[in-house]
Amino acid sequence: MSQIGRNYIKFDFNDIKLSETWIRSLQSLKDCLLQYIEIFNFNIFNKIYNPSSLNFYSLTAKLSSLNEIYILVIFVSRNESFQEKYKSSLKDLYKYLKLNTSFNNISLYYQLTKSKEKPSSINPIYHIDGPLDICESIKSYKIFISPNSFTQSNYNAMLQLYDLIDQYTKDNKTDILHYYGRGMTPISHVLKDNFKKIYGYSSCRISYNDGIKSVKINNIYNIELLYDENKEKFFENINKDENKTIIISASRNGFHKLKMVNKFNKFLYIACNMKSFLKEIKDLPITYTILGEVDMFPGTAFLETIIQINL
Repeated sequence: MSQIGRNYIKFDFNDIKLSETWIRSLQSLKDCLLQYIEIFNFNIFNKIYNPSSLNFYSLTAKLSSLNEIYILVIFVSRNESFQEKYKSSLKDLYKYLKLNTSFNNISLYYQLTKSKEKPSSINPIYHIDGPLDICESIKSYKIFISPNSFTQSNYNAMLQLYDLIDQYTKDNKTDILHYYGRGMTPISHVLKDNFKKIYGYSSCRISYNDGIKSVKINNIYNIELLYDENKEKFFENINKDENKTIIISASRNGFHKLKMVNKFNKFLYIACNMKSFLKEIKDLPITYTILGEVDMFPGTAFLETIIQINL
């Protein structure tokens, strides 16, 4: 299967504006879903709400490197008995997707919203059919992903990024790694032979839970993952250890507490939005060196940028 473009997609059913560059398999998924909606005379939620029918609002799909896919469909419903009313329709949707798309495994979930607002990732997600556990294959490791977990979804670009970080940690050898943020679980696995101990921190409960399962199934004993919503454990631990490497993988909005790390001589910062990074360092007494850029998000203005912070 071609790995050109991203294997993560999201679109709104009401206007079908694609937010990512699609590979062929995902394009066929979109076509299949729209055919299903048309054939069975369901509604795409726009300005008209029909309480007697299935009202499609939006969809997110995550395709793993093993050609397995999570599909999370969001429906508009003001009826608390949604599942009882539409369960058979959703089972039919799953069968239709299995028959008319080419994925090895499909796992179908749904969420509900009572208005035209996407529900939070912490709102209930309901499983319809398909495997409960889907994994990425990253190098020799199985990395669990969930419908709402963060995944570095452009597979080949992801490997380029990990190779750059792997080489950096080999060239700047220390005993302990503290890694905060996106990609905590796969990065920890890829770098496990470079450190005696790795601490990975995530503010996302979903990502943390996926990580714990991944470490267990891969039988890795020098990785400790921590759920760290407010970065408190991260700052506590980096102030204790001496011979350490610090890597921060910030969200698109930035890290927000970078000034609290600025007493360390050198650390690595992975930015997917340079504007946020430059805004955050504007008043800090630091210099930086860009070690590499990876086009992780084809079709967008964003690059994954590996930055060495120097104090």
